[in-house]
Amino acid sequence: MRPLAALPLLCALVALVLSLLCVFAGSNSRFITDADILTLNTSELGLFRIARSIGASPNSPFPNIPSAVLNGLDNLPDELQDNFVARLGIHDFYSAHVLTYCEGYYEPNGTTPGARKSITSCSNRTASNWFYPTQILERELTVGVSLEDLRWPRDIDQGINALRTAFRAMFIAYVVGIVATGLTMLASLAGIFDNRRLTAAINAILALLSFLALGIASGIVTAATVKATEIINDKGRDIGIAATRGNKFLGMTWAATATMLLATILWMTQCCVRRRKSPAADKVG
Repeated sequence: MRPLAALPLLCALVALVLSLLCVFAGSNSRFITDADILTLNTSELGLFRIARSIGASPNSPFPNIPSAVLNGLDNLPDELQDNFVARLGIHDFYSAHVLTYCEGYYEPNGTTPGARKSITSCSNRTASNWFYPTQILERELTVGVSLEDLRWPRDIDQGINALRTAFRAMFIAYVVGIVATGLTMLASLAGIFDNRRLTAAINAILALLSFLALGIASGIVTAATVKATEIINDKGRDIGIAATRGNKFLGMTWAATATMLLATILWMTQCCVRRRKSPAADKVG
């Protein structure tokens, strides 16, 4: 009997739950939608340039945008954002998750400090999912308006494209980590009743594999999210788009990694304890 095995068992259980929540967050509009990887704020897309252009010159530099979209913006300075984005036909924000992306509107609006996200829908789950903002926005834009009309910087697409391979690797690492964590939990349960050193060693190996896989996934998503956020905020500033990284998601994934590190240390300690006790046990025998 090894009662202390209950501690790494608890760690594995916590890590399994957290990692599953990370992967399936945003599966629908009601399931942990605030645990996103990254949120793209489009509530002011094109607004700054168009508003300045309308105020500066009677000849708009955006001749391809229908007048129904532009008409009246210069007379509604306090309502430019809501009116313009609504006329474009797009949502205020798009939140990226591991398997899906969700979209919705800010309440009361995108410029209000502490505005609340109101999710309207989420995409279908797919293992190959990553954020394709250009395709999403082009699909939702009002007929007759394109991202080119809004001066969408292609550098954003190039930056995000470079991250897609990283996020595929992240998903694979999560799968390996979740499987290894589940096996660690089962092995830890057996380890409570099996006092052999071999059992502790097997548990230590499984826990180490889980820790490494979850650590790799967490490292990839952290680096990729920071990089994507920097690119979008740098290149998208002039057309009124911004990105924020999902700190709740990052907190969850690193917490899962930390608990598996603790489980690994606990099982390695059990191996060492058994190894030191063995000579004494032999003398008694």
